Amino acid sequence: AAGSQDVRLQRIDISGIRRTGVEVWGEHSGISIQDSAIAGDGARGAGIFELGSDDTRDMSVIRTRISGFRTHGINFAQRDYDEPSAALHAVALDNEISNIDDPAAATGTHEGGIWSGGVSAAIIGNRIHDTGWDGIQTVGSSRRVTVVGNEIARTRVGVYLEHETNESLFARNAIADVATGINVEWRYDGNGSSGNTFEGNRIVRSTETGLFVDVQGDRNRIAGNTFAGGTGPAVVLQGASGNLVTGNRACERPGQPLVVQQSAHHDDGRAAHSLRNRIEANE
Repeated sequence: AAGSQDVRLQRIDISGIRRTGVEVWGEHSGISIQDSAIAGDGARGAGIFELGSDDTRDMSVIRTRISGFRTHGINFAQRDYDEPSAALHAVALDNEISNIDDPAAATGTHEGGIWSGGVSAAIIGNRIHDTGWDGIQTVGSSRRVTVVGNEIARTRVGVYLEHETNESLFARNAIADVATGINVEWRYDGNGSSGNTFEGNRIVRSTETGLFVDVQGDRNRIAGNTFAGGTGPAVVLQGASGNLVTGNRACERPGQPLVVQQSAHHDDGRAAHSLRNRIEANE
């Protein structure tokens, strides 16, 4: 409840629940769930749900197994945009998350392994598979976020950047058997994602696109990624400008383009073209 500080839950098994395993609300800091197992068996909520805000910080989930929920494995649920210090320093480290699926929905509003909406979050070394919509999603005020060394498989989108993810690092993630490996959402209502780095990721057997950057996903660095197998372009820049695409490699993809630039539309209907992108030394 509100006012919780310096709380550790460790080596706890939770099962037989109908909604959510652990909920954290109100003003709080320094809460950590570690070395635990949370089984939903079709429960309606999330394994761990934290409502973040400007009054919260330092929430972590470490070495915990979560499975069988309909909305999320871990939801660091800070949804406000352009907040410079909201929900600082959330951490999801070395967790295993599986079977997050709602049979009655396919809308993109839930069914995710880990969702994070705060500033300077770190999502590192997690293993996520068999989720209904995505493996990892950044929402809210995701500025200076680190998403590194995660393994994601058998979901629709491996990593999804909602339209306010900026100055963040997505590196050395292994993503397999997805429709789209990494998706950067288009800019609308004045909010968008730019200035991010995508480096050293390995995306295997994507059926639509390896890495898709939508309208005004500008000034990103896409470097040293590997795209193996699958169909469709490895990298798509759709109405996205000022990006650097360099040193990427595609293999076991005969006849599939490595980089595609195409036009789309802004939310007000104006044409959005891909301009001033540097595409070099890809193979």
